[in-house]
Amino acid sequence: MVSPFEHSPWPRVRLGDLCADKDRATPAANPEVPFEYVDIASVCNERFEILNPKSLLGRDAPSRARKRIRCGDVLVATTRPYLRSIALVPAELDGQVCSTGFCVLRPKAGVISDWIFFAVLGDDFTEQLTAKMRGANYPAVADSDVLDAVIPLPEVAEQRRIVSRIKACMERMEEIGTLRAEAAQEASAITPSLLNEVFVGVGGRAPRKSIGEVAAETRYGTSQKCHTEASGVPILRIPNVAAGFVNFEDLKYCELGGEELLRLRLVPGDLLFVRTNGSRDLVGRCAVFEPRSVEEPVGFASYVIRVRLDSQQVLPRYLAYFLNSTKGREEINQRRRTSTGQFNINSENLRSISFPVPPIREQARLVGMMEEREQLASKLASELQITRPEGDQLRESILRRAFAGKL
Repeated sequence: MVSPFEHSPWPRVRLGDLCADKDRATPAANPEVPFEYVDIASVCNERFEILNPKSLLGRDAPSRARKRIRCGDVLVATTRPYLRSIALVPAELDGQVCSTGFCVLRPKAGVISDWIFFAVLGDDFTEQLTAKMRGANYPAVADSDVLDAVIPLPEVAEQRRIVSRIKACMERMEEIGTLRAEAAQEASAITPSLLNEVFVGVGGRAPRKSIGEVAAETRYGTSQKCHTEASGVPILRIPNVAAGFVNFEDLKYCELGGEELLRLRLVPGDLLFVRTNGSRDLVGRCAVFEPRSVEEPVGFASYVIRVRLDSQQVLPRYLAYFLNSTKGREEINQRRRTSTGQFNINSENLRSISFPVPPIREQARLVGMMEEREQLASKLASELQITRPEGDQLRESILRRAFAGKL
């Protein structure tokens, strides 16, 4: 077995020998005194920061609120340590209280807080703890296991130099991640413009028709209360209308039968529109229904409008692309209304939207062209978007080089 921090040029020292004794806290002894409480849920294990401490009175202190924390303390969660719920205590939480679910590391003279913080973020440290976990359903380690772990320890001046280099590398990594995320958003936003180019080209040579002229029917969905139990008829709601096609995630169900089921049962090619929502960008969003099973009846909720098209005049995917283009969104925006904080579009306004309608064969060709453009934009966005595993790998690479003396 490879020993922890094997490639470090500095002596490895037990954490318990580097940390001072901690203070106990008894907030319940002062029932009317407010305090900030840090539990494991308060720590973000992506940013390694305390983001959401709870403001409590002493009388409301949970039984685990027993550890006093100071600025510069390093908190290491002892439950599921592989999740790395680790944070450095900031100045504004000096003197507050944390859960007994943390081991509090308070460095002695000769050790700086940031050195310990970065040392416990890496795989070498995490592997030492996971090897000692106990419990199948609630795997955890004891404070003593954390304190028995070893980390490298150079002189203070070298600690400061390396910590400075780590921070510079981490900041650069965050900048790269931010730039990639912004570029991915811009790539996603390009799609409506790419679609719009197609409709600008066809608009000068094809007759325009309104949705009302090419729709065989428009209808609102059921207002029945739905449930999560998988019994009855699955009902598509606002979250199921996205990305041009419906999805079947997080379904709800209700009992539809007889004439109501006949009225509200979806068929392939039905267009579904979000008609009301607190988010203005969601209103008017549309998707083409394709069933996951031919035999399964599927209905839709009251916040959704179904448009059933005359398939001899318009392909559903063609109209969906138009409405997701820049011009289509403009048409929807002009008709959108707001009331009591909700944005709305009704079936009458929806039916009034006009768009170029070339022959069906030409629509099919254009749909194929737009699918290619959409796929290219989507691929570009996904390639640009930095994922958490990639970020974890970059961070670990920086820490490995730092503690191997190569920064």
